[in-house]
Amino acid sequence: MNDIPALARGCAVLGTGGGGDVRTGSLAAIRAIREYGPVPLLKLDDLPGDALILPLSGIGAPTVSHEMIHGEDEPKRIAEEAERIFGRPPSAIMSSEIGGANGVAPVAWAAQLGVPLLDADGMGRAFPEVQMVSMYVAGIPADLVIMSDVAGNVVTIRPVDGLWSERIARAVLRGGGLARADVRLPADRRPGQGRGHRGYGHPRPGDRPGHRGRGGPAGRPA
Repeated sequence: MNDIPALARGCAVLGTGGGGDVRTGSLAAIRAIREYGPVPLLKLDDLPGDALILPLSGIGAPTVSHEMIHGEDEPKRIAEEAERIFGRPPSAIMSSEIGGANGVAPVAWAAQLGVPLLDADGMGRAFPEVQMVSMYVAGIPADLVIMSDVAGNVVTIRPVDGLWSERIARAVLRGGGLARADVRLPADRRPGQGRGHRGYGHPRPGDRPGHRGRGGPAGRPA
């Protein structure tokens, strides 16, 4: 929990204005750790090759989240839907982007779900659209999207590619009268195909966001 402020500052720097306000994500992370306990931090090599990883993030205009505050059940509903599809629970949570609140909030979601947090993200910064993440560039298609909102709705999308993933997901936001869905699964992890996690995620050597948030080697405040 003591690492959350440094992580938040690092996410604010790496997000370069994207991903939402780190303050709300930090408060959610601290509260979740107090309620559910510490979150183990794993590297990609710590997981078996067929592990089911859920990359989660918010979608939509971050400013709307100040008016429409998300609840605690959205990640649970997404994890339940993923388990229904794949036949097993997730092995770890990963932040889709390390920018802004989307880099901090997955700590809270991992605590709520009782699973480890993967020390990786989708790009190494905030990204505008899902086809820009490292998994998509590595050839892992964004052909499964699971969305949930504070009202309890769950939408599962099977797009043909990342571009259609974005178009349909954002149409769901507008069609439901919502400007923000709280979490999403932007990439279908295909367990057990022999490739392990090669090309999956953007590893963060040396706790890069926290390192930046602490002010570098000397630990100077950011």
